[in-house]
Amino acid sequence: MLRLMNARARRACHYCPADFTPGNLASRLLSADMAFLGRRNQLVAVRETTAGLYLDGEELGEILLPGRYVPRDYQHGALLDVFIYRDSEDRLVA
Repeated sequence: MLRLMNARARRACHYCPADFTPGNLASRLLSADMAFLGRRNQLVAVRETTAGLYLDGEELGEILLPGRYVPRDYQHGALLDVFIYRDSEDRLVA
């Protein structure tokens, strides 16, 4: 039974994203201030427009958080927990 469980665990780890393999985990933790596409990130707003907030995505540039997703209790300078993806026009959106 234990061998079967270990085989399943190894198979499951085979399909894990590369960011969480043991070799890359340390480098991911060291670069915690960098934003990642397709992941949840904690970012700060750099400017506010009628469309929403533009977040500082470091190397990714400014990322739009549409106004309908801005928390009501948002305070300027606070970290926002957002998921970064590309919209239908290939723009970065949170």
